[in-house]
Amino acid sequence: MPPRTGDTAAGDGAISYAAHALLAGATAGGAWAGVVGYPNFSIAAVSQLGADLSKVLMLDEPGERWPNAVAVLAGAVDLVLLHAPRRPNATQLRRLANRVRPTDRQRGCVLVATSPWEAAHLALSVRSPRWEGLGDGSGNLTRRRVTIRATGRATHGQRREIDLWLPAADGAMREYVPQEQQPEGERPRLRIA
Repeated sequence: MPPRTGDTAAGDGAISYAAHALLAGATAGGAWAGVVGYPNFSIAAVSQLGADLSKVLMLDEPGERWPNAVAVLAGAVDLVLLHAPRRPNATQLRRLANRVRPTDRQRGCVLVATSPWEAAHLALSVRSPRWEGLGDGSGNLTRRRVTIRATGRATHGQRREIDLWLPAADGAMREYVPQEQQPEGERPRLRIA
């Protein structure tokens, strides 16, 4: 087994801040989650975001048996975060869709794939990152504003976007509201629809 270097690049199983925040929010709300295919998954990062680590099951390097791992987890957890080593074939897609879908015997789960997945009902992408916090060449980065775009069948052909602080100055994820539109003393709330 090769040594872990901590330098996994995006597209090779690197887990984004958005995925960390999604997992943290789900488990903090009581959901169980499985994490498959992330050898550099940061337990410390999701813990700092408020994740309940007692509700996280991990399989960092499933190899060629990743579809089996996801199928098993889909029957036991509410959310599976997956980075597949390659695109699933039609048989694997059908099997996974059947395991994720709710039935009379199981409640189903949400499958979040951060690798290419043409059959996805919803695809989220992070665009236009803008960091804040640096002064005139000095200081610390304090927060990052991004645009999250949703595409896919679940959007019914409509392009949906939202601007978020990802992370905000306190490390949380919240909706970006321009200063002039934000009532004084009120914190913006993130609404998932």
